[in-house]
Formats: sequence, structure tokens, C-alpha cells
Amino acid sequence: MSNIICAVGYFLLFFFCVLIFLLLHVAHVYITDLWHLASVVSVLQHVYGFVALKKS
Repeated sequence: MSNIICAVGYFLLFFFCVLIFLLLHVAHVYITDLWHLASVVSVLQHVYGFVALKKS
């Protein structure tokens, strides 16, 4: 019985690790896209910093 509980615990640990990895990956891609859009806005419209991030 304890082997089953241990296996379920490992499965849950693996599942939550994968879930956290996916959430962090999505956040990283989102922030990277915003950064690139802000770079384009700052080149085309001479707006820099947080103003360019807001505009993008």
C-alpha cells in the first residue's frame, strides 16, 4: 500500500513541476514578445522605456 502512495506522490510532484515549468515558460514568452514590440515602437516612434512598453 505504501508503494502506491509513494507512486502517487511522485506523479503529483512530476505533474506540478511540469505545470510550473509551463506557466513560467508562457510568462517568459509573453515578456519577451512585449520587449520586442517595445523595441519596434521605440525605433519607429521615438518613444522609450515604459512608455514604449505601454504602447506595445
